[in-house]
Amino acid sequence: AQDLAKPSGYLKVVLPPMRLAHFQAALGNSDFGLQTLRFFHSRDGDDAYLFEAVARRGTKPELKIRAPLVIYGPDGEYGQEVRQRMDGKL
Repeated sequence: AQDLAKPSGYLKVVLPPMRLAHFQAALGNSDFGLQTLRFFHSRDGDDAYLFEAVARRGTKPELKIRAPLVIYGPDGEYGQEVRQRMDGKL
């Protein structure tokens, strides 16, 4: 990514949580600063099964932890944000 990203360019990854430490270590050896981190959960109260991280080239880490994305609501249907993404509204 460092060879491909423009100066001040962004890198977004979606990985399982077990890879978070590896991802952070890789960032430590680059000129990307971690900007945001968000965890994805199947249902409210479940453990996260993915995380989304956004890093920016040429910046220091200014980590903001975003609210988790819960895929399914209590009714078993997709949550509002997931529906909006699927409909191309986000």
